[in-house]
Amino acid sequence: DPRSVAVSYAYHANISFDHSVNLLLDENRFTYDKTKMYPEARLSWGINLISWLNSPYPKILIKYEQIKLNAFKEFKSVLLFLNKFVKFEIDDQKIKTVIEDCSLENLINLENKIGFKEKFSKVNFFRKGETDEWKRELSLDLIKKIEKKFSSEMKDLGYL
Repeated sequence: DPRSVAVSYAYHANISFDHSVNLLLDENRFTYDKTKMYPEARLSWGINLISWLNSPYPKILIKYEQIKLNAFKEFKSVLLFLNKFVKFEIDDQKIKTVIEDCSLENLINLENKIGFKEKFSKVNFFRKGETDEWKRELSLDLIKKIEKKFSSEMKDLGYL
């Protein structure tokens, strides 16, 4: 959900919600990080989504909200998808163990103990893991701005 992405990125980059939404909507967004030595085309959330969906390669679409509702089912669907291309054993108990090991609580604890290189601000990278936080955090104007820009894509994904 691009509304959730706007909130998450604002906390991650330590920027305002307004700035985060503007970046999310920017169809001409390019960044250049001198440490990586190459420019990066980030573009808008919609262009990013469409580029993935229109890719000629096999794909599976998993939404964060689905993972929150049933992590086991979603994780297993990814493994079943991958198993079409590379054969490996799928073990339900291993799936449950990985889900537990990668729980938000465990990731937060690890980040607090040893850090996480993707953390760019005082706020932890693994912050809340909530769905629909945007309803409390974003102003009605910002919500409408996102929904207007990405109406078609959001409807296709069941967000509107």
